[in-house]
Amino acid sequence: MLEAEREELSRLCRRLYESGILAGSEGNVSIRGVDDLLVITPSSRHKGSLAPEDMLVTDMSGSLLEGQGRVTKEFPLHKMIYEARPDVKCIIHAHPVACCAYAIAGRPIPEDYLLQMKEIVGSTALAPYAPAGSRELVEAVRPFAGSYNTILLQNHGLLCCGKNPEDALCRCETAEHIAQSSIWAELLGNPRHIR
Repeated sequence: MLEAEREELSRLCRRLYESGILAGSEGNVSIRGVDDLLVITPSSRHKGSLAPEDMLVTDMSGSLLEGQGRVTKEFPLHKMIYEARPDVKCIIHAHPVACCAYAIAGRPIPEDYLLQMKEIVGSTALAPYAPAGSRELVEAVRPFAGSYNTILLQNHGLLCCGKNPEDALCRCETAEHIAQSSIWAELLGNPRHIR
């Protein structure tokens, strides 16, 4: 089932791992297929080494239709976003270092330091802390799901949505690079703002 999407998700995970967005078995990534079927990464597996046949196929209730492994406990979060956003075809949930630094500090990534923020990443929401995999996390993200493609999860990580895997990847990588540059600029002092 969804062979092309499974191959695409495998390539996407490898690129996310190689760019440092995903580390080890952390995070989870999904692609929406036909008939609202999802291809999603299995839980507790190293994301950089997942082959297409390792990917799981589920329906929107979270029932495993194909593949071996456990569906991530963050499935309800993916489901909620897909239901709220028919335009979203890919979701990346990761813990990149600089974005997590902003999430731990309880601050959104600055939107007025670099032009790429507005052009690629867009406005960033900051959802309040809730435990991973919990109903509370779904409800913490829900107010932002309809209008934000980039959401920091306080003391947790980053969510990026895209109209396709490439869009989500570019948003995720750019958010992390801007977060890194912003931290360095703030350490140097007196960062300049753009309008």
